[in-house]
Amino acid sequence: MDISDIAHFLNEKAARYESSSFIDCDPISIPHRFSERGDIEVAGYLTATISWGKRSMILKSANLLMDMLDNAPYQFIKEASDAEILMLDKFYYRTFQGVDLVSFIKGLRRVYDAGGMEQLFSSGIRNGGSLRDGIASFRQVVSEGMAQRTFK
Repeated sequence: MDISDIAHFLNEKAARYESSSFIDCDPISIPHRFSERGDIEVAGYLTATISWGKRSMILKSANLLMDMLDNAPYQFIKEASDAEILMLDKFYYRTFQGVDLVSFIKGLRRVYDAGGMEQLFSSGIRNGGSLRDGIASFRQVVSEGMAQRTFK
């Protein structure tokens, strides 16, 4: 394949997948519902976490999840009380249980307390490292948050 073949292939795929006819029935539609960066990030991250199986079931569960986060996922991450977070224990999708969701919420809260996703991912690059270093930084912060026994 030469450069023009690759460009043609990528343009063809972009035309297919960047259209509302595809997006509307795909899990990517969940973060597309939001306009604020934090909401898009949280919705995308959590939806990706449960994105295995039949698309219609993923959409059903992701929509339920957004409802449980008051359709303001970033605000929920930042401001929910311990009791509100513990109410998420009722959520499940296949093998992803409520206890997992509560842990993910704790991890995401720690991410945003540490400056946010972009800050963590780009930290490796800014410090002379690579994207791999940024991913490792993000993973470490999320993992530490998930391991916390308290929310704040």
